[in-house]
Amino acid sequence: MKRLILMLFALLSFSWAFAQNGAVISVGTPIHDYGTIEENGGPVSHDFIVSNTGKAPLVINRVTASCGCTTPDWTKAPIAPGKTGVIKVTYNPAGRPGPFNKTISIFSNGKQGAYILSIKGSVIPKSKGNSMPMNTSIGDLKMTTSSVLFNVINPGEVRGERITIKNGSNNTMNITLKNTADYITASVASANLAPNETTDITVLFDGDKISQRGRISNKLPITISESNGKKTTGVINVRANVPGMNRSTTMEDLKNGPKMELSTNLVDLGSAKGAKSRLSRDLSISNAGKSNLEIYSISIDDENFAVSGGQKVIKPGQAATFKVSVDPKAIKGYTEESIHIISNDPKGPVRIIRVYAK
Repeated sequence: MKRLILMLFALLSFSWAFAQNGAVISVGTPIHDYGTIEENGGPVSHDFIVSNTGKAPLVINRVTASCGCTTPDWTKAPIAPGKTGVIKVTYNPAGRPGPFNKTISIFSNGKQGAYILSIKGSVIPKSKGNSMPMNTSIGDLKMTTSSVLFNVINPGEVRGERITIKNGSNNTMNITLKNTADYITASVASANLAPNETTDITVLFDGDKISQRGRISNKLPITISESNGKKTTGVINVRANVPGMNRSTTMEDLKNGPKMELSTNLVDLGSAKGAKSRLSRDLSISNAGKSNLEIYSISIDDENFAVSGGQKVIKPGQAATFKVSVDPKAIKGYTEESIHIISNDPKGPVRIIRVYAK
């Protein structure tokens, strides 16, 4: 037993001495945010500066990335004590629109296990050009759409979408956009358009700049001024689902959090023919979880439809009843919309239910 204790003591002493006299890897800023980048803008790179703060040469054996879209390159020669090397990380956004968060693992003699770096950012989708029909217009300005929808945006994410526009007049056209919220930024690639010329409007939504939770709706004013003096105004509708979740869901969240259950995934409001009052049906939301279910918002984008009633905080084991309705005068045949429910349910913070009338 005494010999075993002496051997363990010697091993620990050797390990301590090695740690004190070996190489030590350090990176001043192990996280890099590329911000917003273009999908068709080509690969982007960042150099991480690696320092050896130990007393022996630092040897980087290998560097791996969590995705084939990320390529690392690194200093192959030993890095002397007090000196630095470089790990160059290149991200290819082609075919990957939306937010990204990737990790890079460094294996060296300067740390037991892997030293982790990370990169993040958001890729703006490439222009659809003439591949999308321009069925929407504001005055003489033709557009692929006048509505932008960001499905889910969380803190730390910046999402971007594009609208392709075309001058459909015989006059030179000037486009002016007005940003009405800190969390939304809109810009036009070319503000002056010749007849039949096309360009893109880019809309960015910054999840770090909004504290409100739920279904967020905003209108971006747009002004079209033509060289013949004609002026037209309109709006671009921007909507986003913002549950406000700023971290990854854990097993503990799923076990002890709220759990939303719906009475139906399809609300049939029936026929509007001959109806003299609003068509309506009940929708029940229950909480089968272990903590309070908070309904941040429950809404329908079409103003002819409405959701009313019910409480916004549902305790475990309880339920709330909401009334879904529509003005029958607005129904001119089969009409379908969506109910958007944003909550703190960790498994499904955004739920969408179809609602229709005929």
